[in-house]
Amino acid sequence: MSFWERNVNVTFKEVSTFSEADVKVQWFKEFGTGTLGHTINQKVIDIGIGDSNCLGKWRPYSYNTVLQIAKHELGHSLGADDDYKHSDRIMYYTLSTKYETDIEEEDALPSDLAHFYPICTKNNVTAYTFEVTSTEPLDIYIVPSKQDYELLTKRQEFESYPNCNEKNVKFYQKTCTITKESGIVLTNSQSSNQKGYAQYKIKIKEN
Repeated sequence: MSFWERNVNVTFKEVSTFSEADVKVQWFKEFGTGTLGHTINQKVIDIGIGDSNCLGKWRPYSYNTVLQIAKHELGHSLGADDDYKHSDRIMYYTLSTKYETDIEEEDALPSDLAHFYPICTKNNVTAYTFEVTSTEPLDIYIVPSKQDYELLTKRQEFESYPNCNEKNVKFYQKTCTITKESGIVLTNSQSSNQKGYAQYKIKIKEN
């Protein structure tokens, strides 16, 4: 509301009942249709706060993503139309969403095996922060595609981001600028006659 009060001649006032309101705002966990939000007859604003498009699990959008959706839809309630020309303006017709966190989970990795986690960005090039904590040393690679992960598991030549790779570490944290199809590979390089399973925690977040 403060954004529009700064940019157009309007003042908002919070009221105590829906019957007093000129505009009603509703929050939706997920629209499920690819829609981030919409405004009905300049009276009702619906705003999505997350989706299940990242590995099939629901994840909340980042604070800034929800803020941008809310600004845009409130603009429609004030009579503004979608802008199809200027991508730097709030009424631009589309928005590249970011999640609060792409992936945050715990798992176990058997010896001599690898696990691939893709990123979920809609941007062609972006910066990501990766953090891994493990009970046993892991070899960690950031690769530009799942195909490179598959080449790695076959012990064939593969592409990676060399400045983002680490070997034989129990703690890993790096921020890397990568492309859309990239991901992180965790490899438990212990042989089967060693301790075996590595219990790990992983967190992936778009900056």
